[in-house]
Amino acid sequence: MSRTQFRAAAIAAAVDVGWLVVFVVGGRSSHRESAAAAEALEVFAPFAIALVVAWCVARAWRTPSVPFPTGASVWLITAGLGLLLRWAVFGRSTAFGFVIIGTFFLMITLLGWRMVAEWWVERRQASGDKR
Repeated sequence: MSRTQFRAAAIAAAVDVGWLVVFVVGGRSSHRESAAAAEALEVFAPFAIALVVAWCVARAWRTPSVPFPTGASVWLITAGLGLLLRWAVFGRSTAFGFVIIGTFFLMITLLGWRMVAEWWVERRQASGDKR
């Protein structure tokens, strides 16, 4: 892996993790729950584990900012496995509303930023911008 490829993968991974943090902090805040690190980590952990698995299964480091199939795979695995781990391993609620909102939020963020990035690159290439 070249230095440029490593940098792109590291940035993409950081963006994905950043969206998981927004998911956890936003969710806890919307329910007026404590911002205590231990409690937030308990919500974050199953999705973070699922994100690592998703990156490995999708080999996301190869094409980290491509929406299809990389972004779709990362989203589906992170949402599905994250919810399963949350329920089965961490003993947390997976109420239907949480499943719907969590899955939708992760789709918009984990897949969405990749779609915007792809559009941006195509736009720059079409205009002849070589940056």
